[in-house]
Amino acid sequence: MRAIILSLLFIFSISLAHAEELVLYRFVSDLSTLKVGDQLVIANPKAHEAMGKFPYTKGSHNRDAIPSHFISETELLINPEFIAELVLEGDPDAWLLKDEESYLSVKVGGKNELFVSSSPSHSRRNGDKETFLTISLSSDKRHHNLVFNVKSSSSWIPKQLTYNAGLYSCYSKRDSEVALYRRERIVDAIVIDEFKTATYYYGTKAFALPEGLTAYTIHANNGTLIKGRTYKGNQVLPANQAVIIEGSQGLYLLKEASTSEVADPENLLRGSDVRQSIEAASPNEKLYKLSIAESEGISSLGFYWDNETGDRIVNRPHKAYLAFTQSLTSTLRFISMPVPITMGITAIRNLSKNDVIYNLSGQKVTRPVSGIYIINGKKVYLK
Repeated sequence: MRAIILSLLFIFSISLAHAEELVLYRFVSDLSTLKVGDQLVIANPKAHEAMGKFPYTKGSHNRDAIPSHFISETELLINPEFIAELVLEGDPDAWLLKDEESYLSVKVGGKNELFVSSSPSHSRRNGDKETFLTISLSSDKRHHNLVFNVKSSSSWIPKQLTYNAGLYSCYSKRDSEVALYRRERIVDAIVIDEFKTATYYYGTKAFALPEGLTAYTIHANNGTLIKGRTYKGNQVLPANQAVIIEGSQGLYLLKEASTSEVADPENLLRGSDVRQSIEAASPNEKLYKLSIAESEGISSLGFYWDNETGDRIVNRPHKAYLAFTQSLTSTLRFISMPVPITMGITAIRNLSKNDVIYNLSGQKVTRPVSGIYIINGKKVYLK
C-alpha cells in the first residue's frame, strides 16, 4: 500500500455544513402581485430542488439542480450563492426572467426544455427567435404554467409555444413541476448534514442555540486539543463566538438573543461573517478547516490545511476555522476528530507483515483500505 504525503491532504478535503444566511422564498400564489424587479427562483416542490446558477456539464441540461429546504408547502430556504435568482423584467404580457448574466428561454424544436441563454433572442433551425413569457397558475394551484410567446424576426407573426412543465433542463426528474418562489427576507440558520457536525460563527449577533444541538469551543492542553466551553440547546451563544456544533441532520432556524456573556478568550476557533481569504497571524500559526477527505467517510473527519503551507484559508460566511500555533519545524497538516483530538497523525510507511492494525472502532484489520487506522499504537492515514 502506498504511503500518502500529508502535505497533499488539503487537495482531497471537502467542507462540512455550517451556519448560513439563507433566503426565504414564498410561492407566488397571486400573479397580480408580480412586478418588475421581483427576485424569483424556479423550484421543484416534488423533488425539493431549485435551479442552480452553474451549468450542468453533461447531456442537454444547462443548469444544475440544487437541494433546497422546504419548511412548508409554500416556503423554502435557499443559499443564494448557488441558486439562479431570476429578476423579473418587462410587463405581464411580455415578461423576461434574467439572472446575473442570462435569460430564461425555451428550446424550439424537439423537447420543450427550459434553458438559460445569454440573450432573450436565440437562433434555431427556423431562424432567429425572440421570446417573451406569460405565466399562469395551474389548476391545482401548486405550480405554474409558463407560456413562451415566440416572434419570428422575419415575419413578426406571433407564435405561441406552450412549455411542458415536466421537461425542464435544470432537473433530471421528468415528472416534476415548475413553481415560482419570490424572495422575502434573509433567515439565519444552521444546516446539519449527514455527518452531524457543523461549524458556526457570527460576529455581530448572539443566538439561542436550537433545541437538540450541542456546541463547544476548542482549547489547547499540552499539545492536545480539548473541548472548551460547552453550550446546550436554548443556551445563548455570544457574538464573536466560533464553535463546533453537533446534532441530528436537519435545518435549524436561529433566533437572535441578548447575553452579557463574552466570547471564550481561550478558544482556538475563529470565523468570519463574509467569504474571506485569511492569512495566519504569525509564521508558526497554521489554519485548518473542518472537513472530510473526498474519498473517505466519517472516519476522516478532522481539521485540514486549506493550502499547501497551512498559512492561509478561504473561509465561507459564518463558518469557523481552527488557528493553531505550532513549532516552526512542525508539519502537522491534519488533526483528527472528535475531540479530545489526538495530535499524532503520522505519514505511513510501507506496511510490513509485523504491523498490528485496528480501525477506529477497535476492530482488528488484516487488509486495510484507505482511511485512518491505529497501526502499532499510532494513528496513521492510509491513502
